[in-house]
Amino acid sequence: MGILIRLVEGVVVLLLGAVTLLVFTEVVLRDTMGQSLIVTEEASRYAMIWVAMLGSALLVAEDGHIRIDILPLSVPPGTRLVLTLISQTLVLGFLAVLTVATITILPDVSRDRTVTLGISMAVIYLALPVGGALMMILTVRNMIRAVGAYRAGPARTVPGSAP
Repeated sequence: MGILIRLVEGVVVLLLGAVTLLVFTEVVLRDTMGQSLIVTEEASRYAMIWVAMLGSALLVAEDGHIRIDILPLSVPPGTRLVLTLISQTLVLGFLAVLTVATITILPDVSRDRTVTLGISMAVIYLALPVGGALMMILTVRNMIRAVGAYRAGPARTVPGSAP
Protein backbone atom coordinates (compact mmCIF):
# COMPACT_ATOMS: atom_id res chain seq x y z
CA MET A 1 0.00 0.00 0.00
CA GLY A 2 2.92 2.31 0.75
CA ILE A 3 4.21 2.03 -2.83
CA LEU A 4 0.80 2.99 -4.21
CA ILE A 5 0.62 6.04 -1.93
CA ARG A 6 4.15 7.11 -2.93
CA LEU A 7 3.22 6.71 -6.60
CA VAL A 8 0.12 8.87 -6.16
CA GLU A 9 2.17 11.46 -4.28
CA GLY A 10 4.66 11.54 -7.15
CA VAL A 11 1.92 12.02 -9.74
CA VAL A 12 0.38 14.84 -7.70
CA VAL A 13 3.76 16.56 -7.34
CA LEU A 14 4.41 16.25 -11.09
CA LEU A 15 0.96 17.56 -11.99
CA LEU A 16 1.21 20.49 -9.57
CA GLY A 17 4.66 21.29 -10.92
CA ALA A 18 3.31 21.23 -14.47
CA VAL A 19 0.40 23.49 -13.52
CA THR A 20 2.77 25.92 -11.80
CA LEU A 21 5.08 25.98 -14.81
CA LEU A 22 2.19 26.43 -17.25
CA VAL A 23 0.60 29.27 -15.32
CA PHE A 24 3.94 30.99 -14.69
CA THR A 25 4.83 30.75 -18.40
CA GLU A 26 1.41 32.09 -19.34
CA VAL A 27 1.78 35.10 -17.05
CA VAL A 28 5.30 35.86 -18.28
CA LEU A 29 4.35 35.57 -21.94
CA ARG A 30 1.21 37.63 -21.53
CA ASP A 31 2.89 40.39 -19.51
CA THR A 32 6.17 40.62 -21.43
CA MET A 33 5.20 39.82 -25.01
CA GLY A 34 1.48 40.38 -25.08
CA GLN A 35 1.13 36.77 -26.29
CA SER A 36 -0.72 33.88 -24.74
CA LEU A 37 -0.39 30.13 -25.02
CA ILE A 38 -3.67 28.71 -26.22
CA VAL A 39 -3.43 25.47 -24.19
CA THR A 40 -2.41 26.83 -20.79
CA GLU A 41 -5.82 27.44 -19.25
CA GLU A 42 -7.31 24.17 -20.42
CA ALA A 43 -4.29 22.03 -19.51
CA SER A 44 -3.98 23.54 -16.04
CA ARG A 45 -7.72 23.17 -15.37
CA TYR A 46 -7.77 19.50 -16.33
CA ALA A 47 -4.55 18.77 -14.44
CA MET A 48 -6.09 20.34 -11.33
CA ILE A 49 -9.07 17.98 -11.58
CA TRP A 50 -6.63 15.07 -11.38
CA VAL A 51 -4.75 16.77 -8.53
CA ALA A 52 -7.99 17.25 -6.59
CA MET A 53 -9.04 13.62 -6.93
CA LEU A 54 -5.63 12.13 -6.25
CA GLY A 55 -5.02 14.62 -3.43
CA SER A 56 -8.32 13.60 -1.87
CA ALA A 57 -7.14 9.99 -1.93
CA LEU A 58 -3.93 11.04 -0.18
CA LEU A 59 -6.00 12.75 2.51
CA VAL A 60 -7.99 9.55 2.99
CA ALA A 61 -4.68 7.68 3.32
CA GLU A 62 -3.67 10.04 6.14
CA ASP A 63 -7.19 10.09 7.57
CA GLY A 64 -6.93 13.84 7.18
CA HIS A 65 -10.34 14.94 5.93
CA ILE A 66 -12.19 17.45 8.06
CA ARG A 67 -14.74 15.99 10.45
CA ILE A 68 -16.75 16.97 13.47
CA ASP A 69 -15.66 14.67 16.28
CA ILE A 70 -17.59 15.98 19.28
CA LEU A 71 -19.83 12.91 19.44
CA PRO A 72 -17.16 10.24 18.88
CA LEU A 73 -14.91 11.78 21.52
CA SER A 74 -17.69 11.84 24.09
CA VAL A 75 -18.56 8.14 23.94
CA PRO A 76 -16.76 4.97 25.09
CA PRO A 77 -14.25 3.36 22.70
CA GLY A 78 -16.61 0.60 21.57
CA THR A 79 -19.30 3.10 20.61
CA ARG A 80 -16.65 5.29 18.98
CA LEU A 81 -15.61 2.33 16.83
CA VAL A 82 -19.21 1.69 15.79
CA LEU A 83 -19.69 5.37 14.88
CA THR A 84 -16.42 5.34 12.91
CA LEU A 85 -17.44 2.22 11.01
CA ILE A 86 -20.89 3.64 10.26
CA SER A 87 -19.47 6.91 8.96
CA GLN A 88 -16.84 5.09 6.89
CA THR A 89 -19.52 2.80 5.45
CA LEU A 90 -21.50 5.88 4.37
CA VAL A 91 -18.33 7.26 2.77
CA LEU A 92 -17.83 3.96 0.95
CA GLY A 93 -21.40 4.13 -0.33
CA PHE A 94 -20.89 7.63 -1.69
CA LEU A 95 -17.57 6.69 -3.29
CA ALA A 96 -19.12 3.60 -4.87
CA VAL A 97 -21.89 5.68 -6.44
CA LEU A 98 -19.34 8.25 -7.65
CA THR A 99 -17.08 5.58 -9.12
CA VAL A 100 -19.79 3.55 -10.82
CA ALA A 101 -21.61 6.61 -12.16
CA THR A 102 -18.49 8.05 -13.72
CA ILE A 103 -17.44 4.70 -15.17
CA THR A 104 -20.82 4.38 -16.88
CA ILE A 105 -20.48 7.76 -18.62
CA LEU A 106 -16.91 7.21 -19.83
CA PRO A 107 -17.98 5.66 -23.15
CA ASP A 108 -20.22 8.65 -23.89
CA VAL A 109 -17.62 11.30 -23.10
CA SER A 110 -14.83 9.41 -24.85
CA ARG A 111 -16.19 10.65 -28.18
CA ASP A 112 -15.81 14.29 -27.09
CA ARG A 113 -12.49 16.09 -27.43
CA THR A 114 -11.12 19.04 -25.51
CA VAL A 115 -11.11 22.27 -27.47
CA THR A 116 -7.41 23.16 -27.49
CA LEU A 117 -5.60 19.99 -26.41
CA GLY A 118 -7.67 17.67 -28.59
CA ILE A 119 -7.59 14.82 -26.07
CA SER A 120 -10.55 12.65 -25.22
CA MET A 121 -12.70 13.97 -22.38
CA ALA A 122 -12.56 10.42 -20.98
CA VAL A 123 -8.98 11.18 -19.89
CA ILE A 124 -10.28 14.00 -17.69
CA TYR A 125 -13.38 12.13 -16.49
CA LEU A 126 -11.22 9.14 -15.60
CA ALA A 127 -9.90 11.13 -12.63
CA LEU A 128 -13.20 10.55 -10.83
CA PRO A 129 -13.35 6.73 -10.89
CA VAL A 130 -9.59 6.45 -10.32
CA GLY A 131 -9.76 8.81 -7.34
CA GLY A 132 -12.97 7.20 -6.10
CA ALA A 133 -11.52 3.68 -6.30
CA LEU A 134 -8.35 4.76 -4.50
CA MET A 135 -10.41 6.43 -1.78
CA MET A 136 -12.55 3.29 -1.40
CA ILE A 137 -9.46 1.09 -0.99
CA LEU A 138 -7.96 3.48 1.54
CA THR A 139 -11.26 3.84 3.42
CA VAL A 140 -11.46 0.06 3.82
CA ARG A 141 -7.85 0.10 5.03
CA ASN A 142 -8.78 2.81 7.57
CA MET A 143 -11.73 0.72 8.76
CA ILE A 144 -9.46 -2.29 9.27
CA ARG A 145 -7.01 -0.09 11.16
CA ALA A 146 -9.83 1.25 13.35
CA VAL A 147 -10.85 -2.27 14.32
CA GLY A 148 -7.20 -3.19 14.94
CA ALA A 149 -6.67 -0.12 17.12
CA TYR A 150 -9.79 -0.95 19.13
CA ARG A 151 -8.62 -4.53 19.65
CA ALA A 152 -5.15 -3.30 20.66
CA GLY A 153 -6.67 -1.48 23.60
CA PRO A 154 -6.80 2.03 25.02
CA ALA A 155 -3.17 2.88 24.27
CA ARG A 156 -4.06 3.26 20.58
CA THR A 157 -6.59 5.67 19.12
CA VAL A 158 -9.30 4.85 16.63
CA PRO A 159 -8.61 6.48 13.24
CA GLY A 160 -11.12 9.22 12.72
CA SER A 161 -10.96 10.41 16.30
CA ALA A 162 -8.60 12.78 18.02
CA PRO A 163 -5.82 11.27 20.18
